[in-house]
Amino acid sequence: MSSATIAPLARPTKGTKGSPPAATDTSATVQKAPSNAKVQLPVQVAPEVRRSFKAYAAERDMSMSDLFVHMWDDYRARNA
Repeated sequence: MSSATIAPLARPTKGTKGSPPAATDTSATVQKAPSNAKVQLPVQVAPEVRRSFKAYAAERDMSMSDLFVHMWDDYRARNA
């Protein structure tokens, strides 16, 4: 086994964050999604709920998204 010499690294100097990034056009990142596009709706549920929800949708040959929209429409119709 050979012994290699490792050169010590120089420590960075403090307070040298550098210049800020250039200003860019952010209008593309703040636009609304088209009405026919799908967007994520992150919710936290127990693993058992997710499994049963996914199984329920699969048994009816529906996507989880379609099942959620159907449930949401039904809920609003009953509670409006």
